[in-house]
Amino acid sequence: MTEVLEIPKVDEIKAQIEALQENLKIAYRLDPKYRCRTCGGSGNVLTEYWSVGHAVQRIAEGCLDCLGRGYNIEQEEKR
Repeated sequence: MTEVLEIPKVDEIKAQIEALQENLKIAYRLDPKYRCRTCGGSGNVLTEYWSVGHAVQRIAEGCLDCLGRGYNIEQEEKR
C-alpha cells in the first residue's frame, strides 16, 4: 500500500507562516534573553513630568532601543 503525500496549498502555507511569525514575536517579548531591557518588552517608555498645575503628566513613547517591538534580536542577526 502506497501512502500519498498531500502537499498543502500555497495560501495555507502562507497562513501558517504568518501565524508562526506572530507567535515568534510574542515568544521574543517573553524570553528574558531577547526582551528589551529599556522598556521591559512593552515597546513603550513611560516619561513622567510635573505640569504647571502640579499634576503628574505621563507620556508613553515608542522605545528607541527596540524601535517599539519589545525585543532585541541583534544577537541573532550578528551570527
